[in-house]
Amino acid sequence: MATFGQTSAGSNSYPANGDRYIASKFTLSVAGDVTKVTAFFDFDASNTSFSGDNGKAVIYEDSSGAPGALVAVSSAVSIPGGDQQIDFPVTVSLAAGDYWLGIVTDSFNSRLNIFAFSGGSHVTKESLTYASPADPMGTPGVTGSDIFAIYATYTPAGGSFPPAPAPPFPKMMAPHLAQ
Repeated sequence: MATFGQTSAGSNSYPANGDRYIASKFTLSVAGDVTKVTAFFDFDASNTSFSGDNGKAVIYEDSSGAPGALVAVSSAVSIPGGDQQIDFPVTVSLAAGDYWLGIVTDSFNSRLNIFAFSGGSHVTKESLTYASPADPMGTPGVTGSDIFAIYATYTPAGGSFPPAPAPPFPKMMAPHLAQ
């Protein structure tokens, strides 16, 4: 299995209010079949998540640097309190390209982790509607350069990774030179 997105937790977090979509843009370098989206919650000593929220992973296509058409929504997953790495099951085939991986929650108790890295892209949007996320997403409320700690796991198209290159053939001596 391969991944695309931010696969480690950072040092800050951002509140995931009810019906707030939080996402970062990542590039899928080859076509693949996504099986889950994983997000890091809390991991911030100054803020604590509480249990009781439910979340869904949401994937949007990129449209000129902003989330565009809705590609996939996971089933709902309960988000426990404290430092958590949560898997959201989702099944979708994606072409190579840029995608927005995000989370929408039904309450305001959880905090999605931010990986403090400049040069990326993130958006938030209020009132995305947890029960039925919008398609297309519409205009983001906030944009920024931090990257949220979220990634997708996928199998490259064709069901497997490309084969490793064959080892070089050993040099053979021509029979008339062997003596």
